Amino acid sequence: MEESANPQPTRIPTTSERYTPLPRHGQLQARCWKTFVLSSCPEHAGWAFCTLCYRWLRSGRQHGTNGLNRHHDTHFSFKSAETSLAKKSKHSSREIFFATSSPREATTLAPAILIPSSALQPDFASIAVMGTTSRFKTAIVGFGLSGKVFHSCLISANPDFELTAIVSNRPDAVHQIYPSVVVLPSLHDLLANKNLGIDIVILCSPAHLHFEQASQVLQAGLHVVVEKPFAATSDQARELINLASSLGKVIVPFHNRRFDSDFSTVEKVLSSGILGNTVSFESRWDRFVDRPPGSSWKDLDLPAAGNIYSLGSHMIDQALALFGIPDSITASLRTQRPNAQVNDFFDIQFSYALNPELRVSLISSLVAKTCAPRFVIHGTLGSFVKYGLDPQEDQLKAGKLPKDYSGYGIEDSGTFGTAEFLMESSGLQFRGTIESSKGCYDQFYSNLASHLRGESVLRITPSDAFAVIRAIELSIQSWNEKRTVSWS
Repeated sequence: MEESANPQPTRIPTTSERYTPLPRHGQLQARCWKTFVLSSCPEHAGWAFCTLCYRWLRSGRQHGTNGLNRHHDTHFSFKSAETSLAKKSKHSSREIFFATSSPREATTLAPAILIPSSALQPDFASIAVMGTTSRFKTAIVGFGLSGKVFHSCLISANPDFELTAIVSNRPDAVHQIYPSVVVLPSLHDLLANKNLGIDIVILCSPAHLHFEQASQVLQAGLHVVVEKPFAATSDQARELINLASSLGKVIVPFHNRRFDSDFSTVEKVLSSGILGNTVSFESRWDRFVDRPPGSSWKDLDLPAAGNIYSLGSHMIDQALALFGIPDSITASLRTQRPNAQVNDFFDIQFSYALNPELRVSLISSLVAKTCAPRFVIHGTLGSFVKYGLDPQEDQLKAGKLPKDYSGYGIEDSGTFGTAEFLMESSGLQFRGTIESSKGCYDQFYSNLASHLRGESVLRITPSDAFAVIRAIELSIQSWNEKRTVSWS
């Protein structure tokens, strides 16, 4: 695809901006099922926002006169808008149509959706925000599992970052591991201490605090990484994204499970086409949680609480990355542990109108001593089954860091997935194991550093976070109303 020299917008348009027809004058028309193209004004030319996958995408030419040539490299590939048709990938379920501001092209495709120029803001986060080769001074808020095991380990192992401060009420615990790090009692104290020179704040606090704290960090002029879940509601997610854009700051969700060894393997299996067209995708992640209900903030009846916001955030993010935004969601939620206040089981089904035979199922229980396969995928040519979990969390807990442990992110061969499929070209049957890809949580922060210096785009975007929270909202709505709900 031809690169656009203009900055990428990040603002998530509201539902009314996406779906309400607006006056034609001075606006660019888009041809696509629930998808629009940006205004052709010079500072925003060359970018399109797809409401199917909630991502900003580069168009083929500066003003989009050829539409998008590529869309999510492994999921969709586009022809010119003049040819009108998009070509589906082997495992996606969408056909997407783009057109441009040309009146001639406007008459050849679906009815236009018109977007006001006022709905757009430049993405300062996509240009060289920092403009420096120095290390990024980093503060972590919270020193529980997330802050201690994941973020502090990954930051301290990355030469692009300097772990400068940690907000915690357990300074002794912090100093046992990081004796030179400044420990502060609150986020307020951190933001008030300008002498630290903090560039980035990582929020590992309880989920119901994420929106308020992320807002405070952005308003203090700092970039922010937000642990999952990104926010309690999609309205909060949109507000955070738009606030970051207006202030020229980066906000990014820590969807680290995109860098899992098993998920990376699944991506390669699907994109290879060895299974044919996918008809069934089951992602299952079970645990046995024996802590007394209410002993952790994760079990309290608070905003953004429950398993669907916890493990569900990761599983939904992975499914959306593979298959895009569904047309409808059907979900079942349960509270299975005695005296528990929040859901600890969910079964979420994604449906796709253009691929009705595809079944995407996401299941998780916190009352499962024996775990089912992590992934089970069936296609028209074969199947893939994967047991076991990515090893990186256990490795980080054991102090095995990416920089000094050669086996980091590498699965034991006993948990490799098995595949059985028909080779169409020869008619031969294959049955055997597929070696898992190497897990790489460290790439999250390497990508973030590169992005801050203007060298690359984010692999995990704010729009991804927005879509995950919206899917959670619709899943809860589906269960409360005992019906299938359409994506809106």
